[in-house]
Amino acid sequence: MAIDQGILNGSTPSFLLFADAAAKKEAASSKTIDTWLSSKYWYGRLVKTSKVPLAAIPEHEAISQFPSKMASGGAQFALNFVVAALTSAWEKYRALVGAGKLPEDLFTVARAYSDPEEEFSNYISSHVYPILEDYLETNGKVKKVNNFDAFLEQFTLFGVEYLGIMPITFTSFIASRFYSPLNSGLVLDMKLLSTDPNNAPYRSFVKLMNNFGFFVDANNPSRIYADVGHPVMQEKMKEAGFDAESGLEFVMKDFLRPVSSDEASRLSDLVATLYANWRSGHPSFTTHEECGTDLVSNKFTLPPATLLSEERVLSIYFFVRSKEFGVGYSQKQFDAKLRQVVSLYQRLGMQYALSNVETRYPVAGMYLKGDAKDGTIGEQIEVANTFYLS
Repeated sequence: MAIDQGILNGSTPSFLLFADAAAKKEAASSKTIDTWLSSKYWYGRLVKTSKVPLAAIPEHEAISQFPSKMASGGAQFALNFVVAALTSAWEKYRALVGAGKLPEDLFTVARAYSDPEEEFSNYISSHVYPILEDYLETNGKVKKVNNFDAFLEQFTLFGVEYLGIMPITFTSFIASRFYSPLNSGLVLDMKLLSTDPNNAPYRSFVKLMNNFGFFVDANNPSRIYADVGHPVMQEKMKEAGFDAESGLEFVMKDFLRPVSSDEASRLSDLVATLYANWRSGHPSFTTHEECGTDLVSNKFTLPPATLLSEERVLSIYFFVRSKEFGVGYSQKQFDAKLRQVVSLYQRLGMQYALSNVETRYPVAGMYLKGDAKDGTIGEQIEVANTFYLS
C-alpha cells in the first residue's frame, strides 16, 4: 500500500508517519510539508490501512486545554503533550517579544481538537440529508415513500448511486477525505500575523515551530502538525507520562477506539433520524384511485418509523459498507456474501458478524483507491457494481 500511516506503530523514529523514503528525506530537510501529496495526506487521521478506522474518545483525560492567553475564539484543546510543546514554544516566543526580536500577535491557536462524533453529525446534516432529500424529491419518488419500509427501499436505491462517493457510516467517514486531521488532537490551526513566506515574521514562526516539535503545512500555512518523532515532542510525551520510545500506539491505546463495534446500532439510529427528518418536511402523502368515472384523492399522514430487527439492520449495514467500499459484486455474489454474514450473526451474534464485515472491508476503499500501488484494496472483484439489497 502507498499509505503507511505509521501513527500507531511500535516505534517512532523521526518522521515515521510518512509513507516512503523520498517523503522521509524531504521531511527531514524541509520546514514545511506538502500534505496534498497522497503519501502525507493522511497524517494525523489515525487510520491504518490494515485495520478498522479508529476515532478519538470525546472528553478523554489525555485532552488538555491551552492557556487562554494562547487561544483565540474560545477554549481550545489538544493532546496534553501537544499543548505542552506549544506552551514551551509560546514561552520562547514571549521572551523574544520582550527582547524586541519578534512582533506582538505573531500567533495564537484558532482551532484545535474537535469531537469526531460531533463532526460526523454535522456532516450528515449538511451533506448527506440534503442530497438524500433532493434524490427523493425527483422523478416521482416522493409518492413512493408512504411508510418507513418504503423509505428504506428508496434509501438503498439512493445508496446504489451515492455511497461510492459519499460515506454514511462513521467507519467510512473516518477513512474518507471528509474527516479532518483536527479530530486527532495532533493538529492545530493557528491565527497568524502573516502567512506570507517572504515575510520575516512568518519565517520566524515556521522556525520556532520546527524547533519545538511541529511542522507546518505547505498548503495551509496556518496549520501545524505535531511531529511525534521530534526530540522535543518525545520529551513532552515522556513528561506527560508516556513512553515515547514505544510510540503513539502506547500513547493512543486508551484514547482511541475501533468505530465499527457499534456501527449496526448507529446505522439503525441514523436511518430512523433520516426518516424523521423526511417526515418533518413531508408529513403526509396523497393517493389517487379511480372510482367509476371519478378520480378520488386520499390524504394520509406519514407513519413513524418502526423498529428494525437486528438481522435487517445487519443486512442494511453489509449493503452500505459494500457500496461505500466500492466492491464490485454481482447480484449473485452479493446475495451469497450476505447470507454468510447473516448466518454468522445467527450462530455467533452481532459483534462477530460485524467483525467479519470489517475484516472484508478494513477501510473505505472508495476514498483511498487512488493511493493503492497495485490498484486493489481488500476484497475488490472486477465485475459490474450493480447489486441491490432486496
